[in-house]
Amino acid sequence: MPWRTASDRICSAAAERCTHVGDNVWLDYQAAREAGWEAVLVGTAPPEEGVDPAHQCPRLADLEAYLD
Repeated sequence: MPWRTASDRICSAAAERCTHVGDNVWLDYQAAREAGWEAVLVGTAPPEEGVDPAHQCPRLADLEAYLD
């Protein structure tokens, strides 16, 4: 699977520490969660079913503060 390759390359043995950031619920958020990664959904859209509101960041510019 492609995510396994990305996990191995980016995070080595610490894949559980990876966080995927994206703006699409299915292609970014849900796919990352299914791969065992943390996920942050960027955007101001209302929370969708299956998305933890704590995993939403309103603006990309706020991401650094969100991850701290």
